[in-house]
Amino acid sequence: MDHSELDQLAQATFELSKSFKRNFAQNQLGFDFRDPQHDRASEAPVASCEQDQQFPEAAGIVYRLESGTSTFCIRGRAVESIADVMEEIESGNAGWEKTLRLSEDLGEQVSFFETSDKDAAEVLVDQLINKRFPIEEDMLCNLSDPGFSWWLDAGADHLLLHFKSHGIERRQNLLQLGPLGDRRIANARMGQLENWLRSQMNIVEFSSSDVCVSMAVSEGSEEKFSRLKKLFIDGEFLFQRSEFSNESRDQTLFFFLKEMALVRSFWLEIEASLTGHKLAD
Repeated sequence: MDHSELDQLAQATFELSKSFKRNFAQNQLGFDFRDPQHDRASEAPVASCEQDQQFPEAAGIVYRLESGTSTFCIRGRAVESIADVMEEIESGNAGWEKTLRLSEDLGEQVSFFETSDKDAAEVLVDQLINKRFPIEEDMLCNLSDPGFSWWLDAGADHLLLHFKSHGIERRQNLLQLGPLGDRRIANARMGQLENWLRSQMNIVEFSSSDVCVSMAVSEGSEEKFSRLKKLFIDGEFLFQRSEFSNESRDQTLFFFLKEMALVRSFWLEIEASLTGHKLAD
């Protein structure tokens, strides 16, 4: 099913009529991926350009949410300096107007998301930028089409990560994580993670397939298991590089987990923006 058919189906079936109300350059909260202790909830909203906002001299993504009736797309680009780019946009740079699909007759919302460097921002570009997603994924996707999201069931001593879920009541039973990465690569990497996880925690059960990863831990693993869950739930990366050996495979696994946390933290910001627009409609 192509995107136009998806839009038509959703409009006819669910009569969705959602459009974004935009304020040009009203920024969302920037998440500093350099700091694993970053507290998203403690951040205060940043003032708009109209209030002489000071943008960070840091790398990241400058983006805009483009919404249709039932789908949305994240338009944007990785940048070396958010401040420099926001200045270009304010001055009417034609290149950025094209990238973000800005128009003169609408007050569009331009946002940024701060990362440790441009390479980290490029990870988000590869995963999420210029791709179209359904606004109501759970309503549009069914048993034959599980959609794009990963899903999580996590408790005090267990974790079940679904790379895709066909369940018709998955939202009631699972946490929707968004598209955290390529499912085939994730399946391979999570299988490789087993030995490292066993070296860090008392694992009593571990299994990995192309559909999901399941693990359970016993007493004595609470602290590190909590860190692992926070990676998926909150997009917080609380592991240190020194906890991984210098072997190339372990270093690859370190960056794999770090990139998943980055994508999750950015997706949480997108979800918050979508929720805010729904409330405003």
